[in-house]
Amino acid sequence: MIAEVTADVEIEDVTSDGEKTFLYQTFIKPIVFYPPLHIIPCEPPVPLKIRIQLEQSFTLFFYAPDVCANSLRKIIELILTDLKVPQKDKKGKPYKLHDRIEKLKERNKRHGDYFEAVKWLGNEGSHKNHRKNNISKTDILDAYELLEILLNKYYYSKQQEETCKHKSERLTSKFKTHKS
Repeated sequence: MIAEVTADVEIEDVTSDGEKTFLYQTFIKPIVFYPPLHIIPCEPPVPLKIRIQLEQSFTLFFYAPDVCANSLRKIIELILTDLKVPQKDKKGKPYKLHDRIEKLKERNKRHGDYFEAVKWLGNEGSHKNHRKNNISKTDILDAYELLEILLNKYYYSKQQEETCKHKSERLTSKFKTHKS
């Protein structure tokens, strides 16, 4: 894959021995990759809306971690919707994201905790002026790792299971004998 990169370059004077011998160290800090680097897998069977939002988050990762965090929050909302976690109560009042995550926790507490962690990070990214903590690239990478687990669970493993089911049926019908 070929990508274009926009980066900041810093040159730092490492040593100077007083005699015209200078050592410099160069630091390259990427800002934007085009096309964006895929930090986690992002392909079908993950629904298109989720893949588009993931792509947008990858674009933001290097230069706007707070906006990237908010983008990750949007991804979990899309996943919850795709998983048919209710968006409204019986009276038609929209559930808050936190309430939807609590509903998911009824099915799978651990995965609900993963959704909740990404939500907290996304909330922090949304409220820059009232922020308690700075959002680091490590924080974003941790959230991507949680998302990757969720995508594997709800999308990729389902596809793999269907493929295995098909192969199992094919082999059974081809080689099964009436004898045990």
